[in-house]
Amino acid sequence: MDELARLIDSLSVQPQSADDKLFAIATVVNTKGSVYRRPGARMLIAESMKVKGAVSAGCLERDIIAQCEILADNPRPLLLTYDGESADELIFGLRLGCDGIVQILVEPVALIQQSLDLLQMSVPDLFSRNRKMAAVTVFSVEPLAAAGAHLAAPEDLIGTVLLVGESEQIELKELAPAIKKALFKEAKAVLACMQSSVIKCEVDGISLKAFVEICLPRQSLLVFGAGQDVVPLLKIAEVLGWRTTHLSDRNFVAAYESLNGQLFDGCVIMTHDYEADKLILQSLFKQNAQPYLPKYIGIVGPKRRSQKLFAELALLGIALTAQQKARVFSPVGLDIGAERPEEIALSILAEMQAVRTEHSGALLKDKMGPIHSAHVGLSISDGNSNLKLLPESLAINSSCNILDV
Repeated sequence: MDELARLIDSLSVQPQSADDKLFAIATVVNTKGSVYRRPGARMLIAESMKVKGAVSAGCLERDIIAQCEILADNPRPLLLTYDGESADELIFGLRLGCDGIVQILVEPVALIQQSLDLLQMSVPDLFSRNRKMAAVTVFSVEPLAAAGAHLAAPEDLIGTVLLVGESEQIELKELAPAIKKALFKEAKAVLACMQSSVIKCEVDGISLKAFVEICLPRQSLLVFGAGQDVVPLLKIAEVLGWRTTHLSDRNFVAAYESLNGQLFDGCVIMTHDYEADKLILQSLFKQNAQPYLPKYIGIVGPKRRSQKLFAELALLGIALTAQQKARVFSPVGLDIGAERPEEIALSILAEMQAVRTEHSGALLKDKMGPIHSAHVGLSISDGNSNLKLLPESLAINSSCNILDV
């Protein structure tokens, strides 16, 4: 859900040379079955054809780069469809690691620079105020046969066209009023259920398919503590791309209050100082701080220690409710047999990820059903119909069907 935030971060990095200048963005917009990356995953392709990010386990990137080389002389949006179940020789040559179907929209930056500029201006502001939004990326445009519609430049509707917050809508491309209204309605419905989805709507004589992506800021972590065990926690969180804030000053409460109500997805208290932990918890759970309470609060130490902390907080007039206690994890971390600081850090961050995504943290081999949540899938009745209005677009194994899931 933080792929858009990562895109914005990447766009803010200045290229070191002309060859590093961004050429195209590839986005997973639709999938079926077992695939390595879910819709919303993005890959940036530079002028030199170097890439940043990934849309697969490495099996599709080579072909996407080859398509970008073709686009260099004739920039246009390109929708690629890869079917891992196909016996097609071209697909076999790609050595797909998964047997699912994935559709990837490739957009040359030359066509979407204005939209990218608006994204860079709008997304940080929306995140700071709402912390969630829906981004609408149109990847298929077809005329309705009954309407006999004809679009002179259908590629103008392709790409990320609309951002929808809880009370805002930001148009990244100029849309006809009826189309904007229809996409806004769909995006609001997706935002309400917080489940990214592929949607289809028919309006103004055309049929649109779009990926509506729930977007959140990058995972944010607050760490209290100055011991050596803090170091691997911060390093692993950095590798994960999380935003981290580290308070190592012994006056932890003053340092925390200086953050002025900054929001965090989770915090880990690892001061190894009982009185410091108690003061930190007082500050976290005081009445006027409730809107800023992290969803995950990990406390290093045994269960009896945290129970004693709760009891002393109650004596101070801070009796935690069941809902508040449910946010506290102590002992902290998943049971993976962690002993060394690096292993303990891994178990803590894995638990925080599981809490954020509302997963159990159990073994995947014991999970019934698909690994990923099913949230996309639309019928493509005639195989290549979704590419009709993208001139010279290429569908890898265009006879595939992406069925409703």
